[in-house]
Amino acid sequence: MPSTPSRSVIVVTGASAGIGRAAAVALAPDAEIVLVGRDRGRLDDALAEVRAAGGHDAAAYRSDFAALSDVRDLAAVLHHTYERIDVLANNAGLISGKGIETVDGYELTLQVNHLAGFLLANLLRDRLTGGRIITTSSAVHAGGRIDPAHFTLAPKYRKWRSYAESKQANILFTREAARRWGPEVLTAAFHPGAVRSRFGEETGLFRLAKRMPGFISPEAGARTLVWLATAAPGDFTSGGYYVRGKRHSPSSAASDDKVAHALWDASARATGIPLQDNSR
Repeated sequence: MPSTPSRSVIVVTGASAGIGRAAAVALAPDAEIVLVGRDRGRLDDALAEVRAAGGHDAAAYRSDFAALSDVRDLAAVLHHTYERIDVLANNAGLISGKGIETVDGYELTLQVNHLAGFLLANLLRDRLTGGRIITTSSAVHAGGRIDPAHFTLAPKYRKWRSYAESKQANILFTREAARRWGPEVLTAAFHPGAVRSRFGEETGLFRLAKRMPGFISPEAGARTLVWLATAAPGDFTSGGYYVRGKRHSPSSAASDDKVAHALWDASARATGIPLQDNSR
């Protein structure tokens, strides 16, 4: 009798709530789900929901991306546990209501939203061969203009500008990873929409705005992530930016390949990843 194909291994960061949790639940019947989150209680709740949805082999790991040492520890465990990773969903993110410098010396929003995912992807690069990296960005990226030379906390912190720059970094990372790692690793970034979830709860205005019409459920926001994680390779363009399942052109600043290259090198230096360019 032919052997039963092994289930795809899908790692979802930011999986304890919001679109990460919704995507993990949706993917659970057909894949081995690995949930990553910061809050142990919510992570355990999410794991129980994923298992109830058919993810009997799901696992969960706690990691706080505000500390790059946590990311390195997580990568070491995942590398040891899984011979391959078919999908890395870099979904963890936040918007800090105030300027905070991490233990690594970087601005908190940029580190959690970009540097941590960049580091995790690089540390798992060999396990991702033949797989894909899906990164949660935002249409807000158009309001930012990231400077690869400055990852530290600015003298005057502006939360929305910092968030926009981190989301722009997500798209630039996606473009550059496709160039450097393709075709062995496929990449895509996406905008989930305005989602009614725990995201941004610490910012009062955003918390109020989510009560207004136009915000969607986490399940609706996760649809593009689920599609990109499961679509045939020919159904999407590696390095592309997607909104509601369709490819869109990001802002000009997020389409600048010179900035993408510079951001990659600066991120590598910031996270201790060796500088190399394996593009062909």
